[in-house]
Amino acid sequence: MKTLTEFASVHLTRGLTLVTELTTAGKPPEEQQAALTETFKFEGDKLKHFTQALITIKEKSAQIKRVVVLTLSEGEAAPQGATQLEGHAYLAEYFPAPFNPNEKKADNRNERGGRDGKKGGKRGGGRGSRDDKRSSGKPAGTGKPAQTS
Repeated sequence: MKTLTEFASVHLTRGLTLVTELTTAGKPPEEQQAALTETFKFEGDKLKHFTQALITIKEKSAQIKRVVVLTLSEGEAAPQGATQLEGHAYLAEYFPAPFNPNEKKADNRNERGGRDGKKGGKRGGGRGSRDDKRSSGKPAGTGKPAQTS
């Protein structure tokens, strides 16, 4: 497997908007190719790979990071997730989905600790208050050990 070229998200998103505008205007594919050549200064194989990359990401272009164009050796399989067009593999890489704090988590636990859906338990008991020690039934002392004679 050998990397031929890659296209960054900036070029891909601009190329998709240009092709979409030209398609809605009713321009034929030849004029679209000419507009891409004029805008991006791509010619020959680079232009062919760029148009194939645009076809590859047409459905899912929102989070695109880049498209890598690979050529495969004989008997070599394309990487997972790559699209094969005209003897080349086009591997689209995407940015991860942004974090959404309002989205619910998959598990059913409450937001604060605990297990089995409970809100967390009582923390460890401390040493108790002073009143608890006095009412324990033991005589109050001075804090010094008793002296035996």
